[in-house]
Amino acid sequence: MLSFTIFAANFEVGGGITYGGISNEFVYDDGHEVSKLSIPIPAFGINVNGTYWFNQKMGVEVDFDFSRATIYNYSEKYEGSSYSEKEISQLLGPAGYFKYNLLTSPAVVNLKAGGGYYFYSDTNKEKEDGTETSSKLTGNGFAVYVGAEAIKPIPEIFSINVNNLQLKADVGYTIFSKIGNLEVEGTALEHITINLNGLKLGLGVIYNF
Repeated sequence: MLSFTIFAANFEVGGGITYGGISNEFVYDDGHEVSKLSIPIPAFGINVNGTYWFNQKMGVEVDFDFSRATIYNYSEKYEGSSYSEKEISQLLGPAGYFKYNLLTSPAVVNLKAGGGYYFYSDTNKEKEDGTETSSKLTGNGFAVYVGAEAIKPIPEIFSINVNNLQLKADVGYTIFSKIGNLEVEGTALEHITINLNGLKLGLGVIYNF
């Protein structure tokens, strides 16, 4: 996560960018039969967050996340005609985490765990000889996440005389997720949910005031 952070007493706010790989697994379960189709994809996103520290060890973080992934992108030209198709998925929503400070030396290491409620969309667009058609799948659901962040003052890593500037690295994993209430252009899809589990990585900077 590439982020900026402003500290005010025990409160900090920040924002940044994220990268992760998600399972994108469609699950059909009608109570009698279960089938799964997984199409793993990379996703890029942005994040804004705020953390309140109750003391030197424990705090809570509130986030708002947005991520976007290209599932399919194809185009061709043949005998004077052209055709293209593109499918993009998006996920956005709020999340909350409990944070625990594990280490302060040689680097600050915080552990965190929590979950969020997300809104999902998947848009497919086809274009042939200038004529475009599209369809949109939407849904919503929740996810559970565990992770850690490591923070180190930049002057200790590089020979840079900048006070209060810190380097931050994040790693985490969405261990459980379930996107339901799926609809395609207003038509409900029965017995189908989507799992979006996967690894999430980040790298950024923090500035302490």
